[in-house]
Amino acid sequence: MKANKKEETIIALSTSQGTSGIGIIRTSGSKSKMIAIKILGKIPEPRVAELLDFFDSANSIIDKGLAIFFPKPSSFTGEDVLELQGHGNPIILDTVIQTIVRATGIRIASPGEFLKRAFLNRKIDLTQAEAISDIITTTSLRTAKSAMKAMLGRFSEEVNNIKALITKARINIESNLCFTEEDNISKRKANKLINKALLETKRLYNKTKATNKLPIGKTIVIAGAPNTGKSSIFNAITESDTAIVTELAGTTRDVLYKSISISGLSLNIVDTAGMHKTKDMLEKIGIKRTWGEVKKADHILLVRTNLTKEDRIPNILTRYFSGKGITIIINKIDLTKEKAEIIPIESSYNIVKLSAKTGEGIDLLKKHLKSILAPEEPIEANFIVKKRHINILKTTIRYLIKASKVHIETINTHIAEEVGLAEKELAKIGGEANSGYMLNEGILNGIFSSLCIGK
Repeated sequence: MKANKKEETIIALSTSQGTSGIGIIRTSGSKSKMIAIKILGKIPEPRVAELLDFFDSANSIIDKGLAIFFPKPSSFTGEDVLELQGHGNPIILDTVIQTIVRATGIRIASPGEFLKRAFLNRKIDLTQAEAISDIITTTSLRTAKSAMKAMLGRFSEEVNNIKALITKARINIESNLCFTEEDNISKRKANKLINKALLETKRLYNKTKATNKLPIGKTIVIAGAPNTGKSSIFNAITESDTAIVTELAGTTRDVLYKSISISGLSLNIVDTAGMHKTKDMLEKIGIKRTWGEVKKADHILLVRTNLTKEDRIPNILTRYFSGKGITIIINKIDLTKEKAEIIPIESSYNIVKLSAKTGEGIDLLKKHLKSILAPEEPIEANFIVKKRHINILKTTIRYLIKASKVHIETINTHIAEEVGLAEKELAKIGGEANSGYMLNEGILNGIFSSLCIGK
């Protein structure tokens, strides 16, 4: 009889694909001890890193590395877990994995399955699982720090504190309904608890709304006429040689993208085709795509090679880039012998003089982008949240408002129902079993399947 999928032992490479200094293979499930014996010749001492040989099916040494065994329930997934930390050669790592799979009949893990098992075994709640997903995928240092706070349970703690108030209110209400001889003490206590829970839920709702507005990766489009050095600036900012650079005008005919981080600020840098009149069909397509990127941009770097009185930059800005954040880049100062600097022009845009060829002024440009796109804010978000969290809090507030409007002298089954609904709604945030929320396989799969295999 085929084993239940949740009972099967799984294996996966937990580090990224490709050559690296270290590669980590992780297993989870009841066969982890058997795997240890097959690949190591022994079961390592629990939670102690041991330097051991990794053997193949012919008892030949494949690799040598650290092995750590985490017996259940004291592991990340709540199951027996074995971690093998070897050299990051893809061939060696794949050989180890295939040796284990063939020898024990276990299977490769699905995306996010280790994390899903941790949730199902109640090692973490749903908000912590979502936070781990955010830590892995976020492109901003600030959101990563906020996600870490959620992973540590800060958000869950605040939610559980509110839910405790609602639960106490429900108990007092049900007590009053069951024992009619009770005086108004339990009624007043229930009313006080409901109002306190309402106040705390509103406070948390407002905080989560503010948190949900954390800055995410901004899109910076580099635009301008051909042969002004746009691709050179793209390469300089991204510290790569992604864009082809030649002396010929119109080298870039398509759109190039690369993500970078400047002091924790995530930026998506876009290189575009030179904007000019042309009869070349390919160039026309490239220019059309350039305008499409300009429309979506959060900020535009308009590249020029000089700035004279004859230039009508304000007119260009008004006509073509109205409503967009603009920085004028004067490139090739290595030829004009000018110094790298930022020149503020009124309040509409700034001019940055630099040389993409020598790199002079590139750091100045990065600092400028950081200052205008992510100015220091006095409020630090406490944790990263999801839209579903906000919607749940909103619904909880609605139930509590209905309950709070009932006079203490007329406590009845209706108020008990509203408080009970608020309690169940709030339980959905953490995916508690009694909320029925964790039984929704579609929601769980949506959260965990977005993760990489091995997490």
